Amino acid sequence: IFYDQITKEYVARFSGIGTCTETDIVVATIYKGFPVKYVSDSALKDNTTVKSIVLRAPIVSIQGYAFRGCTALESITFPETLESISKYVFYECRSLRSLTFPESLTHLYYEQFYRCDSLESIYIPRNLTEGVALYGCPALKTIKVHPDNPVYSDEGNCLINKETKTLLHILNNSTIPADGSVEIIGESSFACYTRDKLVLPEGVKGFELGAIMDNKNIVSIHFPSTFTELGSYFLSGCTNIEKIT
Repeated sequence: IFYDQITKEYVARFSGIGTCTETDIVVATIYKGFPVKYVSDSALKDNTTVKSIVLRAPIVSIQGYAFRGCTALESITFPETLESISKYVFYECRSLRSLTFPESLTHLYYEQFYRCDSLESIYIPRNLTEGVALYGCPALKTIKVHPDNPVYSDEGNCLINKETKTLLHILNNSTIPADGSVEIIGESSFACYTRDKLVLPEGVKGFELGAIMDNKNIVSIHFPSTFTELGSYFLSGCTNIEKIT
């Protein structure tokens, strides 16, 4: 229990499960008469038994490393009061299969999903306009973005920054749009791409730093006539490239 300087009230935070051996956790909404509004730093860090977590209103923030290394964690339910998720919360959650963020979420710290090996789908809400970086998710099959999100788009099952026309992430079942909505191939956007052919559509103009760096699956690359900028470390670590046209 502590005094929240922002809301000017005493609140509680979820800080762990102690000796509890339950695998399915439902976090209380009230503790000793005070609203539970925060999930503490490292609350369940490196836990290897918890399989599901249900967070409920009035939680507004999940703090750093809260679920990092929760290798058995398969699902998390978020409340519609959640506003921010701090650094490395889902880092190395290797059993996590799906993430549906609430429409209330506005801030997500970068590099959340590294080594989320089983993550298959993610939903990005309307008001989340920063922090979404999906490299490190080799099983990802579906990216969904709220249609009214002002920054992100899921066109072609890709993650695209609409403002900068930058491809942020591509999946094996994605199709890069050929309508001019993608001009730049972003940094590490092909980190989990395992197909052997890369065909860039007309309208694409260049790569950012390390866009396909260390990809050992791509064998051939086709560039459009609009392409003008390779970027630094263009083929660094791409040891199986045989054909460029």
